Amino acid sequence: MKVIIISGFLGVGKTTFLLNLAKDISRTKKTVIIENEIGKIGIDDKYLKNNGLEVKELYSGCVCCSLSFDLVNTVKQVNETFDPEIVILEPTGIASPSMVISNLDECKNIIEEITTIMIIDPIRINNMPNLDFPLFTAGSDIADFVILNKIDLLDNPNLTKAENRLSKLIEDIPYNKISAINQDTINTINHNIIKKINTSKSKKTKDNFHSKDNKEAHHHGDNHPTTYILEKNNIIIKDKALNTKKVVIDFLNEFRNKLKEKKCSLIGHIKSIVRINDDMLFLSCTDFTSPINVKGSLNKTHKKFDITINSIVYGIDENILKKILNDVFNNYF
Repeated sequence: MKVIIISGFLGVGKTTFLLNLAKDISRTKKTVIIENEIGKIGIDDKYLKNNGLEVKELYSGCVCCSLSFDLVNTVKQVNETFDPEIVILEPTGIASPSMVISNLDECKNIIEEITTIMIIDPIRINNMPNLDFPLFTAGSDIADFVILNKIDLLDNPNLTKAENRLSKLIEDIPYNKISAINQDTINTINHNIIKKINTSKSKKTKDNFHSKDNKEAHHHGDNHPTTYILEKNNIIIKDKALNTKKVVIDFLNEFRNKLKEKKCSLIGHIKSIVRINDDMLFLSCTDFTSPINVKGSLNKTHKKFDITINSIVYGIDENILKKILNDVFNNYF
């Protein structure tokens, strides 16, 4: 089997990109996804499963370190159970791509080839106060494809600014630009990735690549985020006349406003899933000001629903994060 690793910092759009790529590949090849999330409860895996894909989950850690053993066992289990032609692996947004590849060397007898894709968010690049945060571009120097995502969200001057800043980080490494509203850009990069996995016979292992990322880290340590997951069932909105979707969006907006007031330095990713029977609403944000990203349809008022909020932030400790989220939650529900 061949493995595709889709890496990138928290909130850059890995899962959405993965969904598009997996749908294209699975038309002709048996494909399984391995989804790695930091928290004890997954959200991205539910989004992918909701779109009809075969997903194996790895929770509560990172496959480049604490879950390296679990990653190896999962890859072997996937191979034995499904015999896939393609495995698409999405590590957490704080994983070191080179260390993930190094861990996969334990599966070299069943992995024919590893293709690496690095996704970068130009909005984050522009919002960086300085350019010394390695997580934004870690692994770009060993990637087969570097992708600048979300270009539709920037006007031309800000896109130019992002590309100028990016050139200082990745130097002369070529990259592709894609837009969620321009399917042609996605089709083109998907075509090039599929062409590579169909024709290439190369194989990445820990012995045949050299990465600045490998020297710099593992990116946990000083750059490790604070995480907290809140899961509640049978929730009732205090103002029962309000639209469920609107209330959840208002709740998330107030939550991130309170984080900013408490000097949170960076939102890695805030993700939420609302479940009512078989219907699901997925919401997310990666900064303090951009509109909440919403996927799914849930516009009616509902008496009760289940909700999960996965918060990954920087600059505040866990007790403060817990208190903020629970206090804001209790204001609405």
